[in-house]
Amino acid sequence: MNRETDQDLVTMTRRTIFSLINLISDKKQQKKYEKENPKVSVNLELMCMWFHDNYPVGKQWFKECFSFEEQRLITEFSNYYEERLNKLPEKDILKIYLRNKSWKEIMKKAQDTVKLLNIEDYKSFQ
Repeated sequence: MNRETDQDLVTMTRRTIFSLINLISDKKQQKKYEKENPKVSVNLELMCMWFHDNYPVGKQWFKECFSFEEQRLITEFSNYYEERLNKLPEKDILKIYLRNKSWKEIMKKAQDTVKLLNIEDYKSFQ
């Protein structure tokens, strides 16, 4: 890879992670995502996007996309999210998730992370 390709990867990775945290933090965005993707289980999609598609734990190239403090906050959020996965509803229906205590806690942690990272502008998941 060349320097331009590396910078493109950094930009894309940051935008994806920040947009995804914003999406997890915001009930209105989740409902909009569901409306735009009616055949998709939003909650399962969010879990897949976070834990399988976009957050490659321990990968050096990923770590290099973020400052130490950003890495710490993202990791803290991810660990918090993961610790609550087994407390989420079995039914993959967004309106049930939005009433679930554990999902509300995950959303609140995402909201706090958004504020601490100062990434409120990353509103649309691409």
